[in-house]
Amino acid sequence: VYKSINPILNFFSFMTAEYELQRQTWNNPAGDNIDLEIYFHPTHNYNIELMFDSMKQALSTYTETFSPYQYAQLRIMEFPYQSFAQAFAGTVPFSENIGFVQNPGDSDDPKRVDYASYVTMHEIGHQWFAHQLIGAFAKGSNLLSEGLTENATMLAYENHYDFTKARRMHEERTTQQYLTQRTFDNDDEPVLAKAEGQPYLNYNKTSWVFWGMRHIIGNEVVQNSVKRMLQEHNGNMGAPYPTTLELIKILNEEVNPKYHKLIDDYWNKITFWELSFTSEVEILEKDKSFEVSVPITLDKKYAAEKDGKETSVSDIEEESLNEWVEISFYIEDPEDDLGANPFHSKLVQLSEPKTVLKFNLEEKPKYIVLDPKRALIERNVKDNTKSTM
Repeated sequence: VYKSINPILNFFSFMTAEYELQRQTWNNPAGDNIDLEIYFHPTHNYNIELMFDSMKQALSTYTETFSPYQYAQLRIMEFPYQSFAQAFAGTVPFSENIGFVQNPGDSDDPKRVDYASYVTMHEIGHQWFAHQLIGAFAKGSNLLSEGLTENATMLAYENHYDFTKARRMHEERTTQQYLTQRTFDNDDEPVLAKAEGQPYLNYNKTSWVFWGMRHIIGNEVVQNSVKRMLQEHNGNMGAPYPTTLELIKILNEEVNPKYHKLIDDYWNKITFWELSFTSEVEILEKDKSFEVSVPITLDKKYAAEKDGKETSVSDIEEESLNEWVEISFYIEDPEDDLGANPFHSKLVQLSEPKTVLKFNLEEKPKYIVLDPKRALIERNVKDNTKSTM
């Protein structure tokens, strides 16, 4: 007979094997300490300490950002072969190939992603999104599980490492996989709010949208919106269950109205932005400063759900450009750290297809990048960087 200390979903697993066991404790600032356990094949001890560190980072990030962890223990149990993990209440069956025997790479290498840590953090995120917030059986339900967990995971991963490592993960796991996998979908692509069983939407595009909202609208207000949704449904194991419509409603209530169009583009339309430099950048030296003229070309296209046909907003009578774009200036090549260290950045609002913006800078930039964090859903970003040398 098994009994949980809190109500859980009718969703649980049984694991049995000749395990080796290691235990640690997470010092919980919100209550009693949490017992951590990892059950593993005796010879698969390569990443045990790394996984414990990831467990602690995830628990700290999610408790501080969203709400307390609701169980007395957290266990990870290895199972053979395969390449997935799955979160149940307080327990995470975890395949050997995706964590226990995977090479996480050099933690200081900005060009290497650590999937062993990322997957650990992702599965622990489900202790909040799926085991605290439970979506309605409707379109978007899986997004409230996987997508909100992806958002939480990127927070923990960036806290664990730094922006550059998170930006690399965003590039490899999010942008590349969404743009690639959508081309293999034989069915019509729905808007994100109406996602169903498409992993490229529930995981990858939702992660991109939250990354974009965090870096344009602001991380605090975005996470507070998710936290509010959690608080309104936490502990409610019955109806009414939340949907993506409620999430969008809360976002619109919490954020500045000037970002409502961006939220609509992210969630209710299939939107692609296009940014480039119209011509060469002009730099004039004035006393101890530099006047930098940045010529920008901008377009935004909506793809139809039915056939994917794309139309520029310039050709849609009731639409217009009103886009938030970050522009960053660098001394060192931003390719090396994926744009983590500009000496100046500014978020600007663009409303014309062609614009020339002037900046007065204390240093002469060698590189200028449009949307350096890749917050906007754009396919070709090779023309977003301009060298002034």
